[in-house]
Amino acid sequence: MLRNDRDTELLRSELFSIEQLKRHAVTLAGRHRINPRSGPDRLQPRLADNPRVLLTAYEIVTAAAATPDRPADR
Repeated sequence: MLRNDRDTELLRSELFSIEQLKRHAVTLAGRHRINPRSGPDRLQPRLADNPRVLLTAYEIVTAAAATPDRPADR
């Protein structure tokens, strides 16, 4: 829960300017190295599982929102 306008201002402020973000992205990219050996394809199975994961998350959030006894309401 935000206490005052200063908290809201801090929450909405930029952590990085656009230029700082660009420089940081270049630095991070420069630290990564490509492995010349081919590894197992892990992306496709994860992408195939996304609909199930998203539906499960949706159902959990929907059920939580429908629950009348929420601690925040007390």
